[in-house]
Amino acid sequence: MRTQLLLALTQFVLSASAAIEFATPAAGAILKVGDMLNVEWQQSGNNSDVSDAVRFDVFLCAGGNKEDSFDQLVPIAKGRSFAQGSSISAPVATDIGGNEPNAYFLQMVIYDANGPDLIHSPRFTLTGMTGSFPPRLLEGIKAISSTTDSPPIINELRKRQADVPYGDQIGPTRYAPVPQQPPTKISLQSAPPLYPPSPYDIAKSFLPKPTIQTTISAHATFKVVSIENTAAPAPVDDDMRRFLNRWKD
Repeated sequence: MRTQLLLALTQFVLSASAAIEFATPAAGAILKVGDMLNVEWQQSGNNSDVSDAVRFDVFLCAGGNKEDSFDQLVPIAKGRSFAQGSSISAPVATDIGGNEPNAYFLQMVIYDANGPDLIHSPRFTLTGMTGSFPPRLLEGIKAISSTTDSPPIINELRKRQADVPYGDQIGPTRYAPVPQQPPTKISLQSAPPLYPPSPYDIAKSFLPKPTIQTTISAHATFKVVSIENTAAPAPVDDDMRRFLNRWKD
């Protein structure tokens, strides 16, 4: 029921990221691991141009199309801006996954003014891989059969997740709110916390493997500019010199 609700919400999503789409790898492409993974994207549709200053990350992902059936495997690019061009190339380690057909896709996380937006590439295959997928991802891959469609994007829902306390979020990817702009004046001696503290338990034995893979924090929408102080320094008084002169022989 939950998955059906999420899929129904996708038709209402209007996002700045709709102006970006992946050009390569092509849908259903078969790529040999060991070669550089070449990634290209382009602007599309009638959306306004995305600012060159906007930053983004690109991740190699694998798994199914349902929520929590896929994961980010490795970053392909971190902290890039669109001013740096519309393509990147990166090597891929052979042990991060298996050779299942159409198991892989790319995820771009765009940090715009309203929070992180996501776009996905079509699916493709990596051959020559020496690793394997965990059962959860493998089940998701088998469920998609031979489709090249990647998971649907639900950006508006993901933005709202940043307002949910960290401990109440579920899934391998968690979301943190955008940092607040510092005030120009300090008017309070103390302030209440913005969010309740996360609950925790003290470990008394070995803990299970963590399930949280990534935390995405929305980039700050403000800029900090340093301003030079051009005022002349205060003059140095001669009180000490006059005091020392009293003790001259």
